[in-house]
Amino acid sequence: MAKEKETENIFNLLNEGLTLEGDLQTDKDIRINGTLKGNMTTNGKIIIGPVANITGQTKAPYIEIFGKLTGNIISEGSVILKSKSIIEGTIVTHTLIVEPGAQFNGECKMIDKKKAEPQPPQAPLKK
Repeated sequence: MAKEKETENIFNLLNEGLTLEGDLQTDKDIRINGTLKGNMTTNGKIIIGPVANITGQTKAPYIEIFGKLTGNIISEGSVILKSKSIIEGTIVTHTLIVEPGAQFNGECKMIDKKKAEPQPPQAPLKK
């Protein structure tokens, strides 16, 4: 039984030096320390480490960013931008915490937790 409890706290890891091209989906927590070129979705927590480089949409109830992310972020819970994080894109969330020193270039839309699942803004049609 003790072994079951130990494995419940283990989360997925994309370690430094690894590059993944494609979409990533999991039901558990995940920490990214490497490079991801694709969309990431989880029902758990996403931690983007200080050397991580993400390009794509990120969606989870809780997202904590220490590294670089280019793309949309969707969270019905909270998004925390740590002091050395670099974010370019749209953030749609219920709670946003930005530490001094974080770089955020884009827009933010605050949502009510009671509303339906948020969608990132659509790009305008080219004429």
